[in-house]
Amino acid sequence: MTRFDLKSIAKTRDSN
Repeated sequence: MTRFDLKSIAKTRDSN
């Protein structure tokens, strides 16, 4: 898992 992935996941979780 890269930093970019973490950012993407964080955004998705925030959206949900």
